[in-house]
Amino acid sequence: MAENGLQKLIKGIFSHIKDKYGYTDEQALIYLQGYQDCAEENQKSLEKRDKMLRDTVAELCEAKRLLKLALQDLAEAEHCGLCKYEADDIASCQSKPANCFVWRYADEALKLIGGAEDENNI
Repeated sequence: MAENGLQKLIKGIFSHIKDKYGYTDEQALIYLQGYQDCAEENQKSLEKRDKMLRDTVAELCEAKRLLKLALQDLAEAEHCGLCKYEADDIASCQSKPANCFVWRYADEALKLIGGAEDENNI
């Protein structure tokens, strides 16, 4: 039965470890097992980080969706205290167009959810 490439590689590493360090077969196997254990730990760590990243991205997408909805709600409301124009008094606010309200953080929110080009969709 012919050896495959991985078996040849492992056999070569095993032989190299024995020659370089003067290990017995048993010591070389323990050395290789340590490398395998380390590789498995690293793989688990990477998988854990990948899951955390996917979860974080999903949460960010949900936060952006909710922020977009909040901007839509605010655009339809009249909350002068939250407006970026901050009227000095009710009379000056009432002299502006009926739908002049712009949330004071709208520019920052629009930048986060995709920029001013989405402003018309809000």
